[in-house]
Amino acid sequence: MSFVLIDLQKIILGFRWVVLFILFLLYGKAESIIISSFFFFIFINLVWVILSFYSLKQKYWLWLSVFDLCLSIGVLINLGGANNPFILYTFLSLLWVSTFLREKSVYSYTVFYFLTTLFIWFGLFYSPERVESTGQHHFLLKAISVYLIYLIFYFLLKTLRETNKRWGQVARFIHRLNKVTTMIELNMATEKVIKTIFKLEQVYVCWFETFVSEEWSVSYYTRLLYDQKYDRYKGKSIITLQDYLGKSQNFFFFPISSVGDKKNTGAILIPIKDKSTIKRFVYIYLHIIAASILSQSKHIKLHQEVESAMKETVRKKMAQDMHDGLAQQLFFLSAQLFQVKNSIKQGDHENIHVLIDKMEDQVKHCHLEVRDYISYLRDEHKISNILDAIDQMLTRVKKTTGIEVELIVKGHVNEESVDIEEVIYRLVEECVNNSMKHASPTKIVVTIEATMVQWTVKITDNGKGMEKKVVTHSTRKSYGMIGIHERVDSVGGNLFVRSTEGKGTEIVAIIPRGRIQAYV
Repeated sequence: MSFVLIDLQKIILGFRWVVLFILFLLYGKAESIIISSFFFFIFINLVWVILSFYSLKQKYWLWLSVFDLCLSIGVLINLGGANNPFILYTFLSLLWVSTFLREKSVYSYTVFYFLTTLFIWFGLFYSPERVESTGQHHFLLKAISVYLIYLIFYFLLKTLRETNKRWGQVARFIHRLNKVTTMIELNMATEKVIKTIFKLEQVYVCWFETFVSEEWSVSYYTRLLYDQKYDRYKGKSIITLQDYLGKSQNFFFFPISSVGDKKNTGAILIPIKDKSTIKRFVYIYLHIIAASILSQSKHIKLHQEVESAMKETVRKKMAQDMHDGLAQQLFFLSAQLFQVKNSIKQGDHENIHVLIDKMEDQVKHCHLEVRDYISYLRDEHKISNILDAIDQMLTRVKKTTGIEVELIVKGHVNEESVDIEEVIYRLVEECVNNSMKHASPTKIVVTIEATMVQWTVKITDNGKGMEKKVVTHSTRKSYGMIGIHERVDSVGGNLFVRSTEGKGTEIVAIIPRGRIQAYV
């Protein structure tokens, strides 16, 4: 609003020069007192023009404009008459003062303008016999006409300013989309620009495909829209959904889709209180934003597919190279050391024999480790779901140890942040390894439950268990348990250990989903 008033200040100051020039042409041969008044006002306006090149504070301009208005009123009343040539100039001076009352509303401008106009009217027509009543009416009509023109200019300029600002924000948003490389960044940028343009507190950008937002509330509303078949609804309308507190909430639903597609790719949800909040001009901006983010989302997905294909090619090549090179060399080195050991047995070289035994064990360990790396590169990194990775890990444990291992999964997860997936995987891995090393179990059960709000991970065994004081001591002193606690704490989760001697151990971790951890 302040920019609009600054523009109006310049426009009114310039228009006063135009009025002075026109009046000089019309009244150039009038009485000397009128000619003197012309030159007086020209001098005053030259002073204002010179001062405009200096960075004066608005409060100083306000007082200068009031002084200018007083001069104009004084000249006007002194000359008198309804046909005074400086009436229009005085009205412009009055409007000029109004533009410096920037912290006031338009209603305040109006009250100030017409109160001052009444004061001028009494000054000009305090004696009824001086002029006819028609002159008084003409004066008031001029005052009203000038102010109506001012209001038209004010609202027109304000609308143009706001429109230009919105288009500028949309243009900058589209320009910056090329730098967005992930769907999370795309969502955040889209929500930010819509909030800024329409001055909203909250906006939800939902996608109906594989992408799941880090914002848990977005995931919640995405699931609601999908369950209620809004992925097939093409219209723009006001819909009612239940929020995560169970309360009904009105939303403006705007689909994100390509022409010819049977289903929507996504949707923009704008919470509203009043159904008349959304104006028709909003559709134009949303159409442009939706088309832009849809195009960028396709570009991001294509880039991710290409990157994934390249990584898979590199992984296969690395696995093959390690198998054909390093693994084979270590195998032959192990065989050669075995031959050396057999040869040394025929002599009396016990110290050398012990040393070579250690070397053989170390080489065998390296060989097994390289084989594990090959298996990891070929298999586990192709997994797109944390649950599949855990299932493969437990399958390996079962094959190598003979312990009965069971995985129970409840709920469904499309995608989770990498940090949380890493914590869950390492938690299960460390707990299962600890159970095998220290508890001698015959059965281990891993239960993973995923909801919209949290993960619940439970690892239970039927091993020898621990006493209560041992549980407390081990969770505080064991490096493995300290590491587990730190990992769970780093994502805002909680870890609980329960164990009974002779009956086994149970470890439970509760980890918030996505950005819910920010509120824990």
